[in-house]
Amino acid sequence: MKKLFKIVLVLVGLGALLLLAGSVALRIYLPPEKAKALVLDRLSRQLQRAVQIDSVSVGLLSGLQVSHLKISESPDFAKGVFLSSDQFSFKIALAPLLFHKVIVRQIVLKKPEVTIIRGTDGRTFNFSDLTGSTAPSAPAGEEKNESLPFLLLVSRAEIQKGALHFIDHSSARQSMDIAPFDLKLKNVSLTSPFTLETGLHVKAKGTDLALALAGQADLLQGTFKIKHGSLVSRNTKIVLSGALSGLKTAEPVVDLKVDIPQLRLADMAAFFSLPPTVKIDKPLKGSLSVKGDQKVMELQSQLSLGAIQTTGHGQIHDVSAKQPTLSFHLETNSFPVAEGLNCVPGALPQGITLTGNTRLSADFSGTQAGGDFAIKCLGTDLVIAQTGTFSKPAGMPLDFYIIGEIASLAPLKVLIKSLSIQLASNALSASGSYETRGAQGMINFVAKAVNWSVADLAKVSPLLAPYHPTGSLSFDLHDAGPSSAPQTSLQTTGDVSMANIKQTYYEGQDAHLKWNLTEVTPDLSKVSGTASLKQGPGKILNVDKLAAGSRLAKIVLAPLETLAKLQSSGVLANMNLPSLQTITFESIVGDYVLRSGVVNIKTFDLNGQALSVQNTGTVGLAGAQPINLSVVMKLAQGSGGSLGQFITDEKGRPTLKFIATGSVANPQVKLDVKDVGKKAVQQAGQQLLKNPDVQNAVNNLLKGIFH
Repeated sequence: MKKLFKIVLVLVGLGALLLLAGSVALRIYLPPEKAKALVLDRLSRQLQRAVQIDSVSVGLLSGLQVSHLKISESPDFAKGVFLSSDQFSFKIALAPLLFHKVIVRQIVLKKPEVTIIRGTDGRTFNFSDLTGSTAPSAPAGEEKNESLPFLLLVSRAEIQKGALHFIDHSSARQSMDIAPFDLKLKNVSLTSPFTLETGLHVKAKGTDLALALAGQADLLQGTFKIKHGSLVSRNTKIVLSGALSGLKTAEPVVDLKVDIPQLRLADMAAFFSLPPTVKIDKPLKGSLSVKGDQKVMELQSQLSLGAIQTTGHGQIHDVSAKQPTLSFHLETNSFPVAEGLNCVPGALPQGITLTGNTRLSADFSGTQAGGDFAIKCLGTDLVIAQTGTFSKPAGMPLDFYIIGEIASLAPLKVLIKSLSIQLASNALSASGSYETRGAQGMINFVAKAVNWSVADLAKVSPLLAPYHPTGSLSFDLHDAGPSSAPQTSLQTTGDVSMANIKQTYYEGQDAHLKWNLTEVTPDLSKVSGTASLKQGPGKILNVDKLAAGSRLAKIVLAPLETLAKLQSSGVLANMNLPSLQTITFESIVGDYVLRSGVVNIKTFDLNGQALSVQNTGTVGLAGAQPINLSVVMKLAQGSGGSLGQFITDEKGRPTLKFIATGSVANPQVKLDVKDVGKKAVQQAGQQLLKNPDVQNAVNNLLKGIFH
């Protein structure tokens, strides 16, 4: 036993002596000054940059120690510091080298600091000159031998309190700081699993994003298991778990899950920005999963935003391709539409309100450059209203479907292949496109409705509902041009009856309208077709405003509106007519043929006690409004002034006949003199025969002739 103990002491002494001798030899043959010179020379020649080091030491036990390393920007420190580190240490176990084992006891980098600068072109970086490969290429025809002649093991590798500064001079302006950055590797091996832990803080535009990751890597098997990963910023937390496998093959496999306890987009504003028209101030919660390989990856999602809950599933095909293909289906619960509208303030046109619950589903299939989409909205529980013109109650069936294509994103071009709206018994179908040309949006939209029930339409129209209308209408609508001011054209047919009507400028009974019109533009300059009106007793309170409020009213009241304009211009002032703006009548009958914005009045008869009007001829609806009208007006008995004293009809009503030509702005009005003269002579003769003296003279004359 004593002999063995002596042998051990001798071996320990010899080992200590060898270490001492080795250390002395290293100090003699590789003193710190020489080691520093070798490192400086090697680094400066390799990097083509200036290098500064305070000290370099090499020891059998202490390993390589480099303190206060600095590497300049290209070409020297006058341009700044690219990389600096307080200390770099590298320790290797010597004995295992005899057995072809490289065991690195420690690699430690303390307080490294790197500055990355992106140039104004967005492609050039301050390290671009360092990215050229200096590794010699294998001779042609020689296969690579991936087997290693030694075993590598790193017991400990660390980066302590590192920092990375990214300065972005490009238009993206994505500058940020990553500090502190810590990395720990334990028992790193080429043949067995090892652990990894990292933590860092990303700081940009006042936001601090903390990232942490802990996992196990296996270089031999090509796998990495994520035990825990997290992203935390203010009130936001996202957790990552899962695994990557097949990393050494051409078909790596992903199986990841992201849990989102809470995500507030405002916390990520420095890294992710919403469009200015979108506002999301509630937290997003849920989970995401990705599973598959480069050929097909399966996607699953469950997300909630306030009362809105969504579930989704889909696939990504050809992940490694330049433009992978995505197919995804998304559905929501029945949620209050107000929740969604709060996210897009100003989405509804002014005057429209939308309340109640809705349910959405959507599909998308395509690439990052564009693709096909389909959207379905169930709105039976919605309440939709526009002040004074539209009011859909809850419970009325409403379905909305849209199928389209995003043809391109830059510039944006969206094709609406099919749009369908079913409201009660009425259906609307449409198609069209929207695209941007510079700052201008352009639309081309066609909509069609066939045999709409006017009774069902009245249920959502506060204007029509009190009148209980019946009948049907159809239309084809075409909008084209700038989205701010598109050109609108309408083709429409209708047959509508209303028992009673009462509004601000009109009251009436037993109204019946029929029309078949094409090219109905806002100014009616191209309208063609036919129209007719039959109206029972009623009252027009302001014909100008009534005609201005409806294109159909402007057509059927064109004869009366034209006369009212002639009166207001003073042309009919000497005829002593009652106001043509406000008229009480017993009936109106109108029959019209239209061509290219001109109304051919076949019949227009307005019958009333104070005024009756018969009108035939033509009048233009737009522009200078050319006119060629033949008008007969009958006033109340006893009215009409001096003219009315000798021009009356068989009922004693003063009657005027005149012709109006020229235009509404510059009319020429002529009385029918021939008819006026004839009636004047007839009425003068009647007055003479009523004179007693004349009657006696006539009687005596007749007696003398026949007796």
